[in-house]
Amino acid sequence: MPRAILLGIGIILLLYLTVNYAYVKVIGFEQLKTTDALAARMAQVFFGEYGFKITSVLLFLSVLGYANVNLMSNPGCITPWRRTGCCPRCSGG
Repeated sequence: MPRAILLGIGIILLLYLTVNYAYVKVIGFEQLKTTDALAARMAQVFFGEYGFKITSVLLFLSVLGYANVNLMSNPGCITPWRRTGCCPRCSGG
């Protein structure tokens, strides 16, 4: 089990470093300092203006999905805690 965890962490670390290296090599360090949409700029270099637009929309949808998960799952965790008395009284429990 620990070997699998270390291997997974190593793969993620290697992927992260590879993507960041690609950002520096393709976009350039000076433009990296000023860009506000890094992944979309990278897609623009490879796929043109449509790549920029499509990547921007996909990233926006991804953020909406993350917000949805947080809004839907947090009350589902807190409500049972209130029922069992694990939350402080000031939380309404």
